[in-house]
Amino acid sequence: MVSGYALAFVPAGRLGDRFGYKPLFLAGLSVFTPASLGCGLASGPLVPLVEGRAAGWPVWTWLSIATCLVMGAVLGWWEVRLHRRGGEPVIQVDLVRRRSFAAGQLLALFYFAGFTSLFFTLSIAWQQGLGRSALATGVLVVPFAVCSLTTASLSDKFSHRLGSWAIRGGIAAMLAGQALLLLLALYLSLPNPSGWVLVGPLALAGLGSGMVSAPNQDFVLGSVPKSQAGTAGGALITAQRLGAAIGIAVIGTVLFGGSSSSGSSGGGGQAKVMPMLTHSAQWATGLNLLFVIAALICAFFLPATLGAERAAENA
Repeated sequence: MVSGYALAFVPAGRLGDRFGYKPLFLAGLSVFTPASLGCGLASGPLVPLVEGRAAGWPVWTWLSIATCLVMGAVLGWWEVRLHRRGGEPVIQVDLVRRRSFAAGQLLALFYFAGFTSLFFTLSIAWQQGLGRSALATGVLVVPFAVCSLTTASLSDKFSHRLGSWAIRGGIAAMLAGQALLLLLALYLSLPNPSGWVLVGPLALAGLGSGMVSAPNQDFVLGSVPKSQAGTAGGALITAQRLGAAIGIAVIGTVLFGGSSSSGSSGGGGQAKVMPMLTHSAQWATGLNLLFVIAALICAFFLPATLGAERAAENA
Protein backbone atom coordinates (compact mmCIF):
# COMPACT_ATOMS: atom_id res chain seq x y z
CA MET A 1 0.00 0.00 0.00
CA VAL A 2 2.86 2.37 0.84
CA SER A 3 4.41 1.49 -2.52
CA GLY A 4 1.22 2.55 -4.24
CA TYR A 5 1.36 6.01 -2.66
CA ALA A 6 5.02 6.27 -3.73
CA LEU A 7 3.96 5.89 -7.36
CA ALA A 8 2.95 9.56 -7.51
CA PHE A 9 6.53 10.60 -6.73
CA VAL A 10 8.29 8.39 -9.30
CA PRO A 11 9.73 10.67 -12.03
CA ALA A 12 9.41 9.85 -15.70
CA GLY A 13 12.73 11.22 -16.93
CA ARG A 14 14.45 10.39 -20.20
CA LEU A 15 14.02 6.61 -19.93
CA GLY A 16 10.53 7.11 -18.54
CA ASP A 17 9.49 8.97 -21.69
CA ARG A 18 10.57 6.02 -23.79
CA PHE A 19 9.66 3.02 -21.64
CA GLY A 20 7.57 4.57 -18.90
CA TYR A 21 8.83 4.22 -15.34
CA LYS A 22 5.32 4.18 -13.97
CA PRO A 23 4.05 1.28 -16.11
CA LEU A 24 7.19 -0.64 -15.16
CA PHE A 25 6.58 0.25 -11.54
CA LEU A 26 3.01 -1.06 -11.76
CA ALA A 27 4.18 -4.28 -13.40
CA GLY A 28 6.74 -4.91 -10.70
CA LEU A 29 4.24 -4.03 -8.01
CA SER A 30 1.73 -6.51 -9.45
CA VAL A 31 4.33 -9.26 -9.14
CA PHE A 32 5.57 -8.42 -5.66
CA THR A 33 2.29 -7.45 -3.99
CA PRO A 34 1.18 -11.10 -3.66
CA ALA A 35 4.54 -11.77 -2.04
CA SER A 36 3.73 -9.28 0.69
CA LEU A 37 0.53 -11.23 1.33
CA GLY A 38 2.47 -14.44 1.89
CA CYS A 39 1.76 -16.19 -1.38
CA GLY A 40 4.12 -14.68 -3.92
CA LEU A 41 7.70 -14.66 -5.05
CA ALA A 42 9.49 -13.81 -1.81
CA SER A 43 7.28 -15.43 0.80
CA GLY A 44 5.77 -18.21 -1.30
CA PRO A 45 8.07 -21.07 -0.28
CA LEU A 46 8.69 -19.76 3.25
CA VAL A 47 5.27 -19.25 4.80
CA PRO A 48 3.96 -22.75 3.99
CA LEU A 49 7.20 -24.37 5.10
CA VAL A 50 7.08 -22.55 8.41
CA GLU A 51 3.33 -22.86 9.05
CA GLY A 52 2.40 -25.88 6.96
CA ARG A 53 3.54 -28.60 9.36
CA ALA A 54 1.61 -27.21 12.32
CA ALA A 55 -1.47 -26.67 10.13
CA GLY A 56 -1.40 -30.19 8.72
CA TRP A 57 -0.26 -29.13 5.22
CA PRO A 58 -3.62 -27.74 3.98
CA VAL A 59 -4.30 -26.90 0.33
CA TRP A 60 -3.26 -23.25 0.70
CA THR A 61 0.34 -24.27 1.48
CA TRP A 62 0.72 -26.03 -1.86
CA LEU A 63 -1.09 -23.25 -3.70
CA SER A 64 1.32 -20.78 -2.12
CA ILE A 65 4.36 -22.65 -3.40
CA ALA A 66 2.79 -22.99 -6.86
CA THR A 67 2.05 -19.25 -6.92
CA CYS A 68 5.66 -18.55 -6.04
CA LEU A 69 6.83 -20.53 -9.08
CA VAL A 70 4.40 -18.70 -11.36
CA MET A 71 5.45 -15.29 -10.03
CA GLY A 72 9.09 -16.21 -10.50
CA ALA A 73 8.46 -17.18 -14.12
CA VAL A 74 6.52 -13.95 -14.73
CA LEU A 75 9.30 -11.88 -13.21
CA GLY A 76 11.95 -13.63 -15.32
CA TRP A 77 9.92 -13.12 -18.51
CA TRP A 78 9.40 -9.44 -17.71
CA GLU A 79 13.06 -8.77 -16.96
CA VAL A 80 14.21 -10.47 -20.18
CA ARG A 81 11.60 -8.57 -22.18
CA LEU A 82 12.65 -5.27 -20.66
CA HIS A 83 16.31 -6.02 -21.36
CA ARG A 84 15.60 -6.73 -25.01
CA ARG A 85 13.74 -3.43 -25.31
CA GLY A 86 16.81 -1.60 -24.07
CA GLY A 87 15.45 -0.85 -20.60
CA GLU A 88 17.13 -1.18 -17.23
CA PRO A 89 15.76 -4.27 -15.46
CA VAL A 90 16.41 -4.83 -11.79
CA ILE A 91 17.84 -8.26 -12.61
CA GLN A 92 20.52 -7.63 -15.23
CA VAL A 93 20.20 -10.41 -17.80
CA ASP A 94 23.74 -10.05 -19.07
CA LEU A 95 25.03 -10.43 -15.52
CA VAL A 96 23.13 -13.67 -15.00
CA ARG A 97 24.69 -15.01 -18.17
CA ARG A 98 28.16 -14.61 -16.70
CA ARG A 99 29.27 -17.95 -15.28
CA SER A 100 31.23 -16.47 -12.39
CA PHE A 101 28.36 -14.18 -11.37
CA ALA A 102 25.77 -16.96 -11.49
CA ALA A 103 28.10 -19.30 -9.60
CA GLY A 104 28.78 -16.68 -6.93
CA GLN A 105 25.06 -16.02 -6.51
CA LEU A 106 24.25 -19.71 -6.09
CA LEU A 107 27.23 -20.16 -3.80
CA ALA A 108 25.97 -17.38 -1.54
CA LEU A 109 22.44 -18.80 -1.54
CA PHE A 110 23.46 -22.40 -0.73
CA TYR A 111 26.17 -21.43 1.73
CA PHE A 112 23.97 -19.11 3.77
CA ALA A 113 21.21 -21.73 3.70
CA GLY A 114 23.57 -24.20 5.37
CA PHE A 115 25.49 -21.70 7.49
CA THR A 116 22.67 -19.87 9.25
CA SER A 117 20.43 -22.90 9.71
CA LEU A 118 23.25 -24.79 11.43
CA PHE A 119 23.05 -22.51 14.46
CA PHE A 120 19.27 -22.64 14.37
CA THR A 121 19.53 -26.43 14.64
CA LEU A 122 22.13 -26.27 17.41
CA SER A 123 20.23 -23.77 19.52
CA ILE A 124 16.92 -25.64 19.30
CA ALA A 125 18.46 -29.07 19.86
CA TRP A 126 20.69 -27.85 22.69
CA GLN A 127 17.93 -26.05 24.59
CA GLN A 128 14.66 -27.81 23.79
CA GLY A 129 16.12 -31.19 22.94
CA LEU A 130 18.72 -31.49 25.70
CA GLY A 131 17.35 -29.02 28.24
CA ARG A 132 20.45 -26.79 28.36
CA SER A 133 20.28 -23.11 29.25
CA ALA A 134 20.33 -20.21 26.77
CA LEU A 135 23.64 -19.05 28.27
CA ALA A 136 25.21 -22.47 27.69
CA THR A 137 23.99 -22.40 24.11
CA GLY A 138 25.48 -18.95 23.56
CA VAL A 139 28.85 -20.01 24.98
CA LEU A 140 28.70 -23.07 22.75
CA VAL A 141 29.20 -21.04 19.55
CA VAL A 142 32.07 -18.88 20.87
CA PRO A 143 34.78 -21.08 19.23
CA PHE A 144 33.07 -20.66 15.87
CA ALA A 145 32.77 -16.89 16.26
CA VAL A 146 36.41 -16.39 17.35
CA CYS A 147 37.87 -18.57 14.60
CA SER A 148 35.61 -17.06 11.96
CA LEU A 149 36.65 -13.55 12.96
CA THR A 150 40.31 -14.56 12.78
CA THR A 151 40.23 -15.97 9.26
CA ALA A 152 37.85 -13.28 7.99
CA SER A 153 40.42 -10.62 8.92
CA LEU A 154 43.00 -12.49 6.82
CA SER A 155 40.72 -13.61 4.00
CA ASP A 156 41.82 -10.81 1.66
CA LYS A 157 45.44 -11.98 1.82
CA PHE A 158 44.46 -15.61 1.30
CA SER A 159 42.22 -14.85 -1.68
CA HIS A 160 44.95 -12.80 -3.40
CA ARG A 161 47.53 -15.52 -2.79
CA LEU A 162 45.43 -18.64 -3.38
CA GLY A 163 42.70 -17.32 -5.64
CA SER A 164 39.39 -19.14 -5.58
CA TRP A 165 41.06 -22.08 -3.83
CA ALA A 166 40.81 -20.01 -0.66
CA ILE A 167 37.01 -20.12 -0.93
CA ARG A 168 37.00 -23.82 -1.79
CA GLY A 169 39.28 -24.58 1.14
CA GLY A 170 37.08 -22.52 3.47
CA ILE A 171 33.92 -24.33 2.40
CA ALA A 172 35.70 -27.67 2.72
CA ALA A 173 36.74 -26.79 6.29
CA MET A 174 33.17 -25.73 7.07
CA LEU A 175 31.94 -29.00 5.63
CA ALA A 176 34.43 -31.04 7.66
CA GLY A 177 33.48 -29.19 10.84
CA GLN A 178 29.78 -29.85 10.27
CA ALA A 179 30.46 -33.52 9.51
CA LEU A 180 32.42 -33.89 12.75
CA LEU A 181 29.66 -32.06 14.57
CA LEU A 182 27.09 -34.52 13.25
CA LEU A 183 29.28 -37.53 13.99
CA LEU A 184 30.64 -36.61 17.42
CA ALA A 185 28.01 -34.44 19.02
CA LEU A 186 24.72 -35.55 17.51
CA TYR A 187 25.41 -39.25 17.00
CA LEU A 188 28.23 -40.87 18.96
CA SER A 189 27.87 -38.88 22.19
CA LEU A 190 24.07 -39.10 22.53
CA PRO A 191 21.97 -39.09 24.67
CA ASN A 192 23.95 -36.53 26.70
CA PRO A 193 26.63 -34.84 24.59
CA SER A 194 29.07 -32.49 26.26
CA GLY A 195 29.70 -28.98 24.99
CA TRP A 196 33.43 -29.70 25.00
CA VAL A 197 32.89 -32.26 22.24
CA LEU A 198 31.70 -29.45 19.97
CA VAL A 199 34.68 -27.13 20.47
CA GLY A 200 36.85 -28.77 17.80
CA PRO A 201 34.19 -29.13 15.09
CA LEU A 202 32.85 -25.61 15.63
CA ALA A 203 36.35 -24.12 15.64
CA LEU A 204 37.16 -25.88 12.36
CA ALA A 205 33.87 -24.75 10.84
CA GLY A 206 34.57 -21.20 12.00
CA LEU A 207 38.03 -21.17 10.42
CA GLY A 208 36.43 -22.17 7.14
CA SER A 209 33.49 -19.82 7.36
CA GLY A 210 35.65 -16.73 7.64
CA MET A 211 37.23 -17.61 4.30
CA VAL A 212 34.01 -17.67 2.30
CA SER A 213 31.69 -14.65 2.38
CA ALA A 214 34.04 -11.70 1.83
CA PRO A 215 36.24 -13.40 -0.82
CA ASN A 216 33.16 -14.62 -2.69
CA GLN A 217 31.94 -11.04 -2.84
CA ASP A 218 35.33 -9.94 -4.15
CA PHE A 219 35.29 -12.60 -6.87
CA VAL A 220 31.73 -11.82 -7.94
CA LEU A 221 32.18 -8.04 -8.06
CA GLY A 222 35.64 -8.38 -9.60
CA SER A 223 34.21 -10.31 -12.54
CA VAL A 224 31.54 -7.82 -13.61
CA PRO A 225 31.87 -4.45 -15.37
CA LYS A 226 32.39 -1.58 -12.96
CA SER A 227 29.21 0.09 -14.18
CA GLN A 228 27.20 -2.91 -12.96
CA ALA A 229 29.02 -3.46 -9.66
CA GLY A 230 26.24 -1.83 -7.63
CA THR A 231 23.56 -4.05 -9.15
CA ALA A 232 25.75 -7.13 -8.70
CA GLY A 233 26.41 -6.27 -5.05
CA GLY A 234 22.71 -5.82 -4.34
CA ALA A 235 21.87 -9.11 -6.03
CA LEU A 236 24.56 -10.88 -4.00
CA ILE A 237 23.22 -9.58 -0.69
CA THR A 238 19.71 -10.60 -1.76
CA ALA A 239 20.95 -14.14 -2.49
CA GLN A 240 22.53 -14.31 0.97
CA ARG A 241 19.36 -13.20 2.76
CA LEU A 242 17.14 -15.42 0.63
CA GLY A 243 19.41 -18.40 1.30
CA ALA A 244 19.31 -17.78 5.04
CA ALA A 245 15.51 -17.57 5.01
CA ILE A 246 15.08 -20.70 2.90
CA GLY A 247 17.62 -22.63 4.96
CA ILE A 248 15.93 -21.88 8.27
CA ALA A 249 12.47 -22.60 6.83
CA VAL A 250 13.50 -25.95 5.34
CA ILE A 251 15.65 -27.01 8.29
CA GLY A 252 12.96 -25.94 10.74
CA THR A 253 10.44 -28.15 8.94
CA VAL A 254 12.80 -31.13 9.19
CA LEU A 255 13.81 -30.35 12.75
CA PHE A 256 10.31 -30.12 14.18
CA GLY A 257 8.77 -32.70 11.89
CA GLY A 258 9.84 -35.61 14.09
CA SER A 259 8.65 -34.10 17.38
CA SER A 260 5.21 -32.75 16.42
CA SER A 261 3.38 -35.81 17.66
CA SER A 262 4.85 -35.47 21.12
CA GLY A 263 4.08 -31.86 21.82
CA SER A 264 1.68 -32.51 24.67
CA SER A 265 2.21 -30.78 27.94
CA GLY A 266 3.46 -32.51 31.02
CA GLY A 267 6.63 -34.26 32.06
CA GLY A 268 5.92 -37.41 30.07
CA GLY A 269 5.36 -35.45 26.88
CA GLN A 270 8.56 -33.48 27.39
CA ALA A 271 10.48 -36.68 28.05
CA LYS A 272 9.35 -37.93 24.64
CA VAL A 273 10.01 -34.66 22.83
CA MET A 274 13.65 -34.38 23.90
CA PRO A 275 15.02 -37.61 22.34
CA MET A 276 12.86 -37.16 19.24
CA LEU A 277 14.09 -33.59 18.75
CA THR A 278 17.73 -34.59 19.11
CA HIS A 279 17.12 -37.39 16.62
CA SER A 280 15.56 -35.01 14.08
CA ALA A 281 18.54 -32.69 14.64
CA GLN A 282 20.70 -35.39 13.06
CA TRP A 283 18.59 -35.24 9.90
CA ALA A 284 18.61 -31.44 9.97
CA THR A 285 22.40 -31.31 10.28
CA GLY A 286 22.68 -33.81 7.44
CA LEU A 287 20.60 -31.48 5.27
CA ASN A 288 22.93 -28.64 6.33
CA LEU A 289 25.76 -30.69 4.87
CA LEU A 290 23.95 -30.98 1.53
CA PHE A 291 23.55 -27.20 1.33
CA VAL A 292 27.27 -26.69 1.99
CA ILE A 293 28.22 -29.39 -0.53
CA ALA A 294 26.15 -27.55 -3.16
CA ALA A 295 28.03 -24.34 -2.29
CA LEU A 296 31.37 -26.17 -2.68
CA ILE A 297 30.36 -27.34 -6.17
CA CYS A 298 29.51 -23.75 -7.14
CA ALA A 299 32.93 -22.59 -5.92
CA PHE A 300 34.62 -24.56 -8.71
CA PHE A 301 32.91 -22.32 -11.29
CA LEU A 302 34.50 -19.14 -9.93
CA PRO A 303 37.47 -17.61 -11.77
CA ALA A 304 40.88 -18.83 -10.68
CA THR A 305 42.10 -15.40 -9.57
CA LEU A 306 40.53 -12.07 -8.60
CA GLY A 307 39.56 -10.00 -11.62
CA ALA A 308 40.59 -12.71 -14.10
CA GLU A 309 37.34 -12.56 -16.09
CA ARG A 310 37.32 -8.76 -16.28
CA ALA A 311 40.99 -8.71 -17.34
CA ALA A 312 40.30 -11.24 -20.10
CA GLU A 313 37.49 -9.05 -21.45
CA ASN A 314 39.69 -5.95 -21.44
CA ALA A 315 42.58 -7.74 -23.17
